[in-house]
Amino acid sequence: MTRQKYAKRIFSLTSLFVRQELIDKHGADILGLFWLILQPLAYIVVYTLVFSNIMSAKLGGFAGVYSYSIYLVSGLLMWQLVFGIINSVSGVYISKASLIRKTPVPLFFVPLYLPIVETIYFFISLTIFLLFLLFVDKLPSKELFLFIPLIIFPQLFIAYSISLFLSVFSVFISDTQKIIALFMQLLFWATPIVYPATILPPYLLSIIELNPFFWGVSAMHDIFLFSRQPPLMPILYITIISSLIYLLAYLFFKKRERELRDLL
Repeated sequence: MTRQKYAKRIFSLTSLFVRQELIDKHGADILGLFWLILQPLAYIVVYTLVFSNIMSAKLGGFAGVYSYSIYLVSGLLMWQLVFGIINSVSGVYISKASLIRKTPVPLFFVPLYLPIVETIYFFISLTIFLLFLLFVDKLPSKELFLFIPLIIFPQLFIAYSISLFLSVFSVFISDTQKIIALFMQLLFWATPIVYPATILPPYLLSIIELNPFFWGVSAMHDIFLFSRQPPLMPILYITIISSLIYLLAYLFFKKRERELRDLL
């Protein structure tokens, strides 16, 4: 098979899976594709109404009715992108096992549709969040919007690269998905999403900063709450580390591909 045909096959397979996940999945529902909007709308409204009244929003000198809600939702948007990729990619070979057995698909690229789907979900949620910010007159400057793709790509890439390793382990070790679920719960609380990083003592903050998702969440806070440019060096470091992890995942996958197909 030529490279062009191979690439075309990957594109066709990925497009099919994206369609199945976004359109066919909701085709039988009464509300259909409206669920793609309703779900993020619901949690943004709930978090805003509840926490704007319960929490005294004083974050690094920023006080306001919606300050904590903006802090929470902006961090959750990034976390849901990362969590969605890790959770779905890590179990993709098990969920697609019947298809893999019947069709000679390019196995390494089967999960490729999932970060695309999760990114679409992210931008739907982000759009609703921006409409809310516009309504309460808290929209950040237009220049800061240029940093959003720079923040998203490294976070998406490192989550996807790590997940490629986990997707192989999930086939060989049945407990992998449960371990991932537990670890992600711990990682959620090790990321300043529901609490400000400023409350942490310096020694603990230096440990938390080793979490690569800390920087993505903090960058969202910088843009949407503090209206300032996020630091760029962590983005560069995470991109380099992600590239190395992706390369190692590819080499590891190629070494185990035959065993993987046999088990599926």
